[in-house]
Parts: sequence; structure tokens; C-alpha cells
Amino acid sequence: MVTRPNAALPAMPPGVTTHSFGSMRTASLTLVFTNAAGELFTHPAGYAVLRYRAGKWGVAELARLLTSTGALLLGNRWQRLLADARLLPSLSPEAKAWITENWMGTSRLRPQQLHTVVLQPAEVFARLAASQMQALAPDGTRYHHCADEAAAHACLIGLPR
Repeated sequence: MVTRPNAALPAMPPGVTTHSFGSMRTASLTLVFTNAAGELFTHPAGYAVLRYRAGKWGVAELARLLTSTGALLLGNRWQRLLADARLLPSLSPEAKAWITENWMGTSRLRPQQLHTVVLQPAEVFARLAASQMQALAPDGTRYHHCADEAAAHACLIGLPR
């Protein structure tokens, strides 16, 4: 099911779902990687949490963050990711190209089957770019949008491992 969260956001591409659930108790996350682009954690419920950082950072930092995310998912045989993109800045054309070619491309930096629950970027151009890239996602990749971490957690624990 594809839904449109509100009129202020662009329409969601096919395969993208918006969820609203109740609150969750805070769980302890384990930090496994950090750099200028963001932080990567493991959640005890068996999924990865990727939190993008605000500010300027380059393609190299983004590549290291996403490569580490893929390695964590593959190493644990996980297919679930919470991508907290609320602080994500607008991406450069080079960053968009890297994501399209490497993260979403045929190289296997990440699991072939992947459920990503996204907390939408606050910055409008970043949100638009994220929606455009999600529309290019390969088969086996599903995006779900949630309003907050509690809703994202509820969505993730209901998805296949």
C-alpha cells in the first residue's frame, strides 16, 4: 500500500509505505561506526539504525557510512534498516550518483532484500531528492515512511528479518 503522508511532501513512489504507530520504550543502541556523515548503530531487536548528521560532508564520508551499513547488514544477515534522515542535508550530484550506482546499483554493498524505514529529511530539497532516489530502488528494496522513531520501531519489528 502506498500512501501520501501529507500534502506538504511529494507523492511517494511505488513500494513506499507510510506508517503511524504508538510509542515504544527506548532501547539501548550500540554504536558501531561514526563519521562526519552520520552514525551507525545496532538495535537489540535485530536491525541497523543509520542516523545522518547535519552539515557539510563529502561523498567519501557518505560512501564509508553506507559501506559500513551494508557490511553490518550483511554480516548479521539482517534485512531491516531504520534510516533517520531528519538532519540529512541536500545531497550533491556526486553523492546522488554514488548512492544510485553503488548503494542501489548491482554491486552488493547491502542485502538484495532490504526493508528501509525512513524518518524523512526536514530539509525540503533533501526530502525531494530522497524520494526521487527511492523511486529508482531495485527489486527487493522496500521503503516505509514513519513520523517518529517509535512508529519506525513498530514498523521494523513487524517486518521479515
